Amino acid sequence: MPDPFMLNICQLFALRPTLQSLGITQAQVDQQYPQVLEHYAERLVGFFAGPHTRSGNRWDQVAQMLAQRLHSARFALEEAASRAMVGLVLSYPDSGERDKRLGDRSPQVYLVARHDCLALAISREGDTPLVFTLSRGVETLTAAALVDAERLEHDVFEGWALASLDQALLRVARVDPSRFPDLKALDRQLTWASRLAGFFETSRQRDSLRHELQQQLPDWLRNASPAGLLAYSQWLEAMALFHEQSEGAHCCSPERAVGTDEDLAAHTVFARQLGLHLRRLTLECCLQGQANVTYEGYRVMRAAVKAHEGQRRLRGVAMVFRPLVTRDGYVVGPLAGTQGPWLMVRPGAAERVIEQVNTAPGAGHTLVDPFRVLYHEGVARWSSLLERPLDTLARLKQIGGNLEGRCDAARTWQCDASLLRNLALLLVCPVSAQPVEALDMHPRVKRLDSQWAGARKDLSAAQQQQLHALKRPAPNAVGRLITEGVDKGLHLLNDVLIYNKDENHYNVLSNNRICLNCTIVEHQLVDKPEQPTEYGPHIGADANGHWQLQRTPRLRRDLERLNSAVRAGNALSATLPTLLDNASRQALVPGALPVEVEEALEREASRFDAAARAVQGAGGNAPQVSELHEQGRQLRAHGRALRIEMTRRTAKPTVGDVQYLLAQHVLVIRRVDGRVKETIDGQEDYLQEYEVLDLTDKNQPLWYAHFHYATLQAGDSQPTSAHLKTAAQRRLGRTFEQDERAAGRNTKVYRGPITNAAGRQLFLGVMSPT
Repeated sequence: MPDPFMLNICQLFALRPTLQSLGITQAQVDQQYPQVLEHYAERLVGFFAGPHTRSGNRWDQVAQMLAQRLHSARFALEEAASRAMVGLVLSYPDSGERDKRLGDRSPQVYLVARHDCLALAISREGDTPLVFTLSRGVETLTAAALVDAERLEHDVFEGWALASLDQALLRVARVDPSRFPDLKALDRQLTWASRLAGFFETSRQRDSLRHELQQQLPDWLRNASPAGLLAYSQWLEAMALFHEQSEGAHCCSPERAVGTDEDLAAHTVFARQLGLHLRRLTLECCLQGQANVTYEGYRVMRAAVKAHEGQRRLRGVAMVFRPLVTRDGYVVGPLAGTQGPWLMVRPGAAERVIEQVNTAPGAGHTLVDPFRVLYHEGVARWSSLLERPLDTLARLKQIGGNLEGRCDAARTWQCDASLLRNLALLLVCPVSAQPVEALDMHPRVKRLDSQWAGARKDLSAAQQQQLHALKRPAPNAVGRLITEGVDKGLHLLNDVLIYNKDENHYNVLSNNRICLNCTIVEHQLVDKPEQPTEYGPHIGADANGHWQLQRTPRLRRDLERLNSAVRAGNALSATLPTLLDNASRQALVPGALPVEVEEALEREASRFDAAARAVQGAGGNAPQVSELHEQGRQLRAHGRALRIEMTRRTAKPTVGDVQYLLAQHVLVIRRVDGRVKETIDGQEDYLQEYEVLDLTDKNQPLWYAHFHYATLQAGDSQPTSAHLKTAAQRRLGRTFEQDERAAGRNTKVYRGPITNAAGRQLFLGVMSPT
């Protein structure tokens, strides 16, 4: 049997916004999807935290249900100390208030991942840490599991509920619109992503089975509107409850004697059963577009049935039963003279057992207790409208759809109820056919800014402390009251907006941002104009247009920036092997300059560093930042190695090459003995030789530097010429060139000039060998 909490949650949020309900067009999705997604997320948060038709809002209701589940689960604990620790959390759900009252003995509450779902961890020094999940109750937990856990500082149950919404928003942000052919398919995927599934364990196998069951549903139900799906889900839940309580309605029998206690019980069961099936028939006509029945007509039938089940009194226009003047049925709806619609019910009709009309048909007096009248009229007359659970499930192609395993054959009514609830959950908890991507595969980010969020009116102890830190004395004059526009209710003083609340004054910086057709007004509270980084509670207008403290959670605006940075970083990381290979091939191209090859890789490395900074600045995870920086270092190291190798292999070394390789600690220069007398072109010359040794090749000579002097006594800094030669051409000179010309070849000996003082000093500064 599905968890009733899960079914209640899914029904509570079944009518959350869709793209179509927000008026989004396919063109807007195609042209400005980021803005569409932002607008959708904003409306989703508003739906989650906004007012509900019942008392409180949905967020508050979820928090209360979570607290109730923990309250029930703690009685299963054997240790009194553990029960007491959980009891303190229930008594003081606000962590700040709990710490203030209990001091060092205050239990700490954390949000952790357990069994692939969100869980509450409760710990206190000297007691065994506990973890609570909805599916498995309270279990023991190791202290190591709390190392990276997120501490809940405000109301722990509100924080737990908000975390599930946060996960849903992360799934929404990762939906790729290009994978869905039209707006309807994209809407289904967003509806799946936005379900609050963080409280429940996930199963790929179960999701696959649920998807198969969903596809087997008849088209009229599978493609129904969210309101229609919710209504049918609620009917299935009511039917399951009735079936459990009456054990298959076995006590309903037309043979019972009138006026006995058993007859009273039979009448009650009959009333509930018939009322449920009148709801079902009306709703199915509405969803199938039959007999003119609209959703408003279904609401008329539902209100009429609920009003007369146990003689309940409901607010609003009274929905009554009256016999038709033709005496072949009844009309259901408001009294004549008021606005319809009305529903005609003819139990013996071959077609159109239920039909909606907009003009009140002729009918008799109102039935005070219609179901007792129908019961005494004869159960057999209405039996054709009743349907057993298995018949309903078979008609909806859901027999065998029990996701929780086989039922005990001796208690088939429980099995039937379980099947009904499974289908009820399937209708309001959509399934995605797309593979589910684990949240922990992505950067751990917070989609919501929850620092000042809260479903209840009272601020938490931590929020009150933060608010007190922003407090400052009220000025003598609070400025001029603004009576219209988006800043209505604020005061203008020295061209600065002032918000006045309980004699605490805050500077409000207004920033209007346009999102599709909605104007979203954001305000930031600061204590000092010169330090506008201290955030306070959200400021918004109430129903009367006056500004008040609003504690609805707000979206963090950096998520798209983070996602963009992460995607760009991942794409850049994937290019690393190609960049390294291309640079290596470029280094082998004749004439390629070593410095240009290195500079190209340096530019790429700078892109990797910039991508790392973008991810880090947007709140990304450390591993990706480190990886991008490491890949940048690889590019730089490869560029350095290529430049060194290309420079070593050059056939035309220069002074710049010597300077570069010396700076890279690849070379060392050694002076060779003293000056040697030579005769060049008939003139005496004295040669001073320097070896350029390659430290990467066992100190073998790579190049030679030759300094020529006119006399033996000439100063070192006054050579007649100085040049670099390769090791292979060390002993080759003009005689070699003349012989080459005589042989018909134009082979030149390379002599790289050493002309400036700085270049010469590289060699002249070398000490003479001892």
